[in-house]
Amino acid sequence: MLLSFFLFPFISMFSFYMHARLMAKRTIYSVRMIINS
Repeated sequence: MLLSFFLFPFISMFSFYMHARLMAKRTIYSVRMIINS
């Protein structure tokens, strides 16, 4: 129980970090497409 309590913030921060990276890649890709066209 205590271990999961300590692990929960780490897992949520890791998933948030991965999601932010994915959104950044998608935004950069769409910006490049707009500039190229």
